[in-house]
This record gives sequence, structure tokens and C-alpha cells, in this order.
Amino acid sequence: MIDPASVPALPVIVIETTARGETVVDGVLVPAPVEFARTEAIRRVSVEALSLGRAVRAVAVEADGTRWPLIVDGNGEVTAVDAHPAPDTPPRPPRPVLVEGPPGRPAAGRPDAAPVEVETVESPHTTGVEPVPEPIPDASAAERRHALLVRIRAAVEAEDWTEARTRAVQLTADDPRPPRGAREVRAYVAALTGEPELAARIYADLVLEPEADAESDTALRHLADNAYTSWRRVARLRARLDVGPSVLRAQVRARGADDPVTKAARRWLEELRLLD
Repeated sequence: MIDPASVPALPVIVIETTARGETVVDGVLVPAPVEFARTEAIRRVSVEALSLGRAVRAVAVEADGTRWPLIVDGNGEVTAVDAHPAPDTPPRPPRPVLVEGPPGRPAAGRPDAAPVEVETVESPHTTGVEPVPEPIPDASAAERRHALLVRIRAAVEAEDWTEARTRAVQLTADDPRPPRGAREVRAYVAALTGEPELAARIYADLVLEPEADAESDTALRHLADNAYTSWRRVARLRARLDVGPSVLRAQVRARGADDPVTKAARRWLEELRLLD
């Protein structure tokens, strides 16, 4: 028996039964016969629990709207509960620490943990054209990056997503090989502003490129987990399939092929390929 009080309020995974009898887990159709779909749905939730190292909350939603709050652990054990507690504050992703250090040493710190729930905002730019922000004149590259980091931090704090995205684009636009810290901030802002595919690609690249050899094991795991979390939030199947192999390779490099998170990523990619 799982103690509900020991399970955090977030995330809550939604298991939905549609009017057509299909089973959907967090927006992803379960490709299984009807008689096995619920079992497979619980298995998917248990994989998420296994990847987090703890039980997770879920809610089963019937076609008529009836809701059944559940708790599922990594072994697939299910406990029904009366209701899930509301979080004290809206879920916010861990954010890079945008350091206000000397202009010659701007840096972006790493999140303390992989973001499990990312609050995204649809980008106001509906075309593929990136905004062209005004330049910061008469400054060295390091000073410009520092000034942009300060502006990005202020924009994120103010939830000014257009400004945050514009400045993040500018942070990496003028350099054919931007610093790793600048690219990590670009990925973070992309995850916040409704570009999870871009975020997943950047995070995965940061793990897979040769420069990653200088990173600590913990830092590599954080980057790989951010890539995985962003990938799980990509809406289009084709985009999921395109970026998935890079995310899986990043997990293998950061965690090893036999790690539960890596196995979960591999399993999800295999399931996506069945839908193609």
C-alpha cells in the first residue's frame, strides 16, 4: 500500500478513455488492443514513476468525464485516493541561474534537477522567422552576453515571454559557435515559450558534443534529463521521431544504456515508431 502523503502533488499523469474506446496517456495514444489498453496505460505511468525514483499521481478519466485519482509506483502497484492535493504554487520549471557576475565572466548555472513539469507559453511568433532584436551597441562579446543574460532573467521573472525569447535568440545569433552556457539558456527559454523540439535538440547536442567531456557526470545527467523532458512535450509525431534518437543517445551517454531513465526513453521511442 502506497502512503498518499509521501507522494508529491506533481506531476499528475492523465489516463483518458475516449468516446471511441481509445486509451490516451498524457496526450499519447496507447497502441494496444482494447482489452490490454488499460494495463498498458498503467505500465506507462509506472515507467514514469521508475524514471523519477518514486510513485507518481495519475488520474483516470472515463469517456463520460468521471475522474478516478490514482497513485502508481514503479512496480505498477496502483492505489486509489479520494483526490489529489492542489500544489501550493503553480508548477514552474527549475531555471538556469542567470549570474550577474563581472561582464567578462557571464555564466548560466544548471537546474538542481531535471524539470518534470515545464510551464510553457505559446510563442507569439507563428511564422518560422526569428525576431530581429536591436543590437546592443559598443560592447565586447562578453559584455553583450552579460547584458542579455540580465535582460533574459528580468523578462522571465516578469513573464514577458516575447522579450525573453527575443533576447535568447540574440544571445546565440551572432556567434557561429556560441558558448555552451548561452546555448543552455537558449534551450531553457525555448522550453518556456512553447518550443520543446528546439529545447530538446539543444540539450541533446550539449550532451553529445566533444566539449561535454569537460562536464561533470551530474551536469551531463541534468542536460540529458532536460532533453528527455522537453522531448516528451513535443506535440507532432514526426518531430518526436526526428529528435528522439538524439535524446536517447544523450541519455545513454549521460546515464548508461541500462539506467531506468534510458530504458524509459528507448521504450517510448519504440512506441512512437509503432504509431508512424
